Amino acid sequence: MWKLAGSWLSVYLTVNLLLAADPAPNDLPPETVLATVDDDKITEADFQLFCVIRNLPRAEQAPLRDKLLEQLIERQLIRHALSKRKIAADKEDVAGHVRRIEDLIRQRKEDPEVVLKKLGLSQETLASELALPLAWDAFVRQSVNDKQISEHFSQHKAELDGTKLRAAQIILLLPKGAAKKDVEDRTARLTAIRQDIVSKKIPFAEVAKKFSEAPSKANGGDVGWFPYRGKMPAPFCDAAFALKPGEISEPIVSPFGVHLIQVTDRQPGELTLDDVRVEILGRLSNELWDKTAAAERMKSKIDLAPRQ
Repeated sequence: MWKLAGSWLSVYLTVNLLLAADPAPNDLPPETVLATVDDDKITEADFQLFCVIRNLPRAEQAPLRDKLLEQLIERQLIRHALSKRKIAADKEDVAGHVRRIEDLIRQRKEDPEVVLKKLGLSQETLASELALPLAWDAFVRQSVNDKQISEHFSQHKAELDGTKLRAAQIILLLPKGAAKKDVEDRTARLTAIRQDIVSKKIPFAEVAKKFSEAPSKANGGDVGWFPYRGKMPAPFCDAAFALKPGEISEPIVSPFGVHLIQVTDRQPGELTLDDVRVEILGRLSNELWDKTAAAERMKSKIDLAPRQ
């Protein structure tokens, strides 16, 4: 979840985005209702504020509109869940953040009311957006304890402690916008290849040199060393970090193609629980968010307005 009100830096960033937001007229009036969650309305003004905070100009909103609206619905579900638990952001804390935003806007020689109005927003909608992450953080502090943090570190240590792997791959590339059949064909082909490798009919490196469609084929598929995140695609890393040296994955689909992965070496990391506590708390917060939203959805009435 994007932490809007977590620091002075985020308040400063919000001001920059508000001032830089596209003031061009929108097809829909700000008061247009896009969806209701029980009795609460989600309007075009809410949608535009959500986009402003994410620095998403109107020209780029159309293809993402359904996804963004779903995120807004999820946020409203979270508000309901927090309200039922009587968890709310401190009103004075929220008001203080609003005042800081207004003061920063005035320092830029702009009128806060005019800036918000041109975007179809109000002080109330801005305050509501600021309040949600503050209330959520309070809920996380109540819900996540040191034992859960420690257990998560133990269960996911290689992902968190800086461990690096070395691996080789065989990849069959997928065209952009590949059809389901393209994925299925390549998966079936790599499944057969994997069986030949596992049964020792042919070495992994030899197959990579012959069939892989990446530059690494010249080195028998060797992609070198990589951490859990940052160098290789996330699905690739998720699969690789579940393997022991010498093991070969099932076919794995990434945005680039379908992969077979063989881990060839592992270099343990040195980061401790204290080093990654904040990252773990973020992970557990995201898991709790998904679980809470899903539970609240089952008890809520959600209506989408007809597309205009």
